[in-house]
Amino acid sequence: MKKLLSALLILAMLSGLILGGCSKSATTGTGKVLKVGYLGDMSWPATVDAIHNMDVYKDMYDKKGGLVIGGEKYTIDFILYDTKGDQATSMAALNKLIFEDKVKFILSDFTPLSDAWVPVTEANKVIYSCQGVSPALFNPNNRYTFETGGLPSAAVCAPAWYAKNNPNVKTGLLASPDTQMGHMGAGDATAIMGSFGITVTDIFYPANQSDLSSLGTQVTKAKPPMVMCQGGGPTVDSLAQKAIYNAGWRGPFFTAPPSTYIQMAAVTPPDVLEGQIISGEPGEFDPALTPASKEFKEAFIAKIGKWSGERLGMATWEAVLAACQKAGTVDDTTRIADVIGNGLKYSGVAGDYIMTSRMDQGNSRTCCVAQQLYMKKIVNGKPEMIGTWSAEESKSILDSYFVKK
Repeated sequence: MKKLLSALLILAMLSGLILGGCSKSATTGTGKVLKVGYLGDMSWPATVDAIHNMDVYKDMYDKKGGLVIGGEKYTIDFILYDTKGDQATSMAALNKLIFEDKVKFILSDFTPLSDAWVPVTEANKVIYSCQGVSPALFNPNNRYTFETGGLPSAAVCAPAWYAKNNPNVKTGLLASPDTQMGHMGAGDATAIMGSFGITVTDIFYPANQSDLSSLGTQVTKAKPPMVMCQGGGPTVDSLAQKAIYNAGWRGPFFTAPPSTYIQMAAVTPPDVLEGQIISGEPGEFDPALTPASKEFKEAFIAKIGKWSGERLGMATWEAVLAACQKAGTVDDTTRIADVIGNGLKYSGVAGDYIMTSRMDQGNSRTCCVAQQLYMKKIVNGKPEMIGTWSAEESKSILDSYFVKK
């Protein structure tokens, strides 16, 4: 009976998350409430991880008595809505957040739907802090829109690091799902790798197909010096790697977007992962590499029961928090936007960050984040750090790449 009641309680909590609320933690603070919206496709495991992360973050600060911003104490209320990967659904949720929930800050996962959101958030002076690579995010006319998830940073800096440390690799193959996001990611990855001297050939495999043996056959016949699988998220990319390995491939894999060993190992056998080079996060190492990642990892395990290794959702929130604290307000979004857009530097669970401009899009404001880079190699079934760049070094690489584009 106790097990049944526990299971029902967990299901009830998850239902509350999916329907748009946030889980309620005990609040020790007596101050105001800071409402923050989040739009994500709940069918993505990474989005569910992001929700867990925000719930843990809220719990951490509730136990500390809340946040202090501009001399006022706040508790956090993350208001979560499922976009279902659908434009109409996402627009309805966006409007609800702005006009009914009255949020001044909206976060999101990586999604092609965001292009339609930006005109609405901009017109209503709502800070939109997100992860993405769409040019619409970096339009020089935007004042309240910022890429703070670090996706462009990892997408550019990890290949730069790989090319520098593997000078003999001049060609490679990129396997991506035949979806809009898959093609978007492949186009960017091919251009980025090429800029650092590695010519990549694209292969697109059918989406939502469990049997990827034909992909494995294509790769083994091509015999490239290196293989990349990305554009489908950690689970889909891992399934592609597994199919390629099962077809007989024994060459090196390289993954640019941060993917944790725990996520990949849930799908991919250890033999497939062994020796892979992947960009990572300080919290996935044991012990965690930074005080912030150590604190969050311990809080996550205490609340959720098991470390997922993924900190998605954290970076977009940490940028907002840092800007509010520096601006000394949660109400004046213009002042907060100016803080982010003028070279904000801050630290978070995944390391150090510094905002930078996107001159390739004609945007001189710092609308895109450069993130500290951690590179790992899987050795004996565990992630082993093999290199790092500071946020300033990542910024230098990003700035140079965007100028050359």
